[in-house]
Amino acid sequence: MITATIPCPAHQKSTRFNQTALRRALILRAQGDILFAHADELERYRRACSASENPDGAEAWKRLANHTRTEAEAFHSRANLIESHAK
Repeated sequence: MITATIPCPAHQKSTRFNQTALRRALILRAQGDILFAHADELERYRRACSASENPDGAEAWKRLANHTRTEAEAFHSRANLIESHAK
C-alpha cells in the first residue's frame, strides 16, 4: 500500500515566508555592501581635498562618507534582524 504525504498548507506558507525573508535580507546586505564601497570612494575624495588644502571640501566629503556608512550599517542591521526572525 502506498501512502501519500500531503504537505500542510500552513507549513508551506511558513517556508515560503522564510525564503522571501532570506532573499530580502540578501538584497539588503548587498545594498549595504555597495554603500560601504561608495563610502570608501567618498573617503578618497576627502583625502584628496585635504591633500590639496581644501578644508571645506574635505569636511563636505567627510560628512557624505559618514552618512553613507551609517546607511550601509542600517541596511546590514535590517538584514541581520530579518535573518534572525526567518530562522
